[in-house]
This record gives sequence, structure tokens and C-alpha cells, in this order.
Amino acid sequence: MEFMDTINLIINLDNSFISWLNQWVGDFFVLDFIVRLLVSDYLIPVIFSLILFALWFWDIKIKTRTKKQLAVLQAIAALSLSNLTVFILSIYVIRMRPFISQELDLLFYQPSDPSFPSNPTATAFAIAHSINIANKKLGTFAYILSSLWGLSRLFAGVNYLSDIVAGAIIGILISHFLYLIFQKIPIIPFLFIRFARFFHLG
Repeated sequence: MEFMDTINLIINLDNSFISWLNQWVGDFFVLDFIVRLLVSDYLIPVIFSLILFALWFWDIKIKTRTKKQLAVLQAIAALSLSNLTVFILSIYVIRMRPFISQELDLLFYQPSDPSFPSNPTATAFAIAHSINIANKKLGTFAYILSSLWGLSRLFAGVNYLSDIVAGAIIGILISHFLYLIFQKIPIIPFLFIRFARFFHLG
């Protein structure tokens, strides 16, 4: 199968799936309420912020606290690089939002930026993968939150499935790349941690 045939197949599957999924919007009040809550710009980002805050401060043992603080720095750097990567990709891959090409019932406001890849999903999985390095249980929880955020955007009609999958892959790859960099060149994050501790911020 040629490259363009594969792309067209993915697009057709995306269109069919979101059309099928969107037909359930409005049929179940509780589901719509939960999706509106999950898809918002506030709930999951706030939860992630609280988790990172906890990882940075809440550990008496210096060795384990340092490991967690490295993961927090990795999460912040991965979030930033994921945003940058999505921004660059959206310049060259301009994909309109599903609600523009199809008649969908939206559960969210209409974003004006390109649909591919999903920026919230990329940043969420970048953070989740970083958290997982420091704490497996919290990491699993973060992965679940990231997945729910991505799926809620699909159900709400603002992203295609391939947007979400691509965003997740980008976030995880960038986070893991930074983990390898931090392992090879630990001096920069360690200096930042020492600087923060000098001002009693870590």
C-alpha cells in the first residue's frame, strides 16, 4: 500500500469513527457531563500541577526526593518541547478540526488551531511518562488521566483519533528522550535543584 493510500485510509477511518461516536452525544446526560468536565482546560491540568508539586516537595529522604525532582524537571521540559513540536508540525500539516468538515454536536468550544496532532494529549503524555519514572503508581494514574483527556476530546468532537494517538506518541518519545539526556548530562538539572534548595524551594 502506498503512503497516500495509507493516509487516505486513516482519514476515512477517522471520519467514520468520530461520526459514529458523536451520535451518542446528548443521549446520556451523565456521560456528557463527565466529558465536559474531562475535556476542559482546567481539571486535568490542575491535577497534573498538584501531582508535580507533591513530587517536588513531599519526601523527607533526600535521595528519593532528588529522583522525584529530576522527574518534575523532566516533565516541565518535556511539556515545553512537546508544545514546540506540535506547533512546528501544525505549520506543515494543516488539518482542519472535525467539526469543520462534519456536522457534529460539540461538548467543547471550537479551537481555532489545526487538529493534528493533539497538543493537550502530547503535553499530558509527556508529563505522565515523566511522572512514571519517579513513581509507578502515580505514573499509571497519570497515564489514565492522559488517556481520558484524549478520549474526551474525541467524544467532544474537537480531535480525530489519529490526532490523539500521534499526540501521545510525541509526548512519550520526547519525555523519554529527555530522560536519556538527563542520564547522560545530569549536571544541568542537578544545578537547578541545588539552586532551588539554596532558596529553600526544594
